[in-house]
Amino acid sequence: MIQKRILSKIEEGEFLKFSEEFIEKVSSGKFVLHHHVFRGPIVIRRGWSSEHWDFRVDTGSPELIHFVLWNDPSKVKKTTAEIKPCKDKKVMNLEFLPPKGRVSYSEWKRRSIPFRTPLNPSRATPAFLIIEDKGTCEVIQDDDIFKKFNVHGKRMKGLFIAYRESDSSKLWTFERVEEPKVKNLPEIEFSAEVFEHA
Repeated sequence: MIQKRILSKIEEGEFLKFSEEFIEKVSSGKFVLHHHVFRGPIVIRRGWSSEHWDFRVDTGSPELIHFVLWNDPSKVKKTTAEIKPCKDKKVMNLEFLPPKGRVSYSEWKRRSIPFRTPLNPSRATPAFLIIEDKGTCEVIQDDDIFKKFNVHGKRMKGLFIAYRESDSSKLWTFERVEEPKVKNLPEIEFSAEVFEHA
């Protein structure tokens, strides 16, 4: 376990080097959660015809980490997701959809998407992007089948993981995880020998 690895590194006098290597693997950045909605013709039902949520993370690399989520991750514990490529960083703050004239804060958060664009490929279905949450986050792990984020937003807070069964699977599970609550940790006694190596 990690505790044994830390103790062995302390005993070897290499704990600082071990800590620096671990911290270097964690990348920090900004995240945004968009509610992406499409409004088809109103027949009988009310509400959106189609909707999904976009969780995007910018860590400074050329491409954003982008999950398309089937449910709002700030309201459900677990949802199905897909990864989609996203290189346009302007989408983080909706810079490419400037509001027209003076608008209220709620109108500023909800932007209409033009037809026949990458975010609205339809010919006549109105689509909107709504900023649901934004903030900072750390990408703790970023592998082909597992990703882990520590998110600091107003609605999305805490640890979130995303995983899939195999490299060939296109569907991911995006899940909020509880931090382990450890009770009655045993006290660790250090001998003077451990600190002689430092």
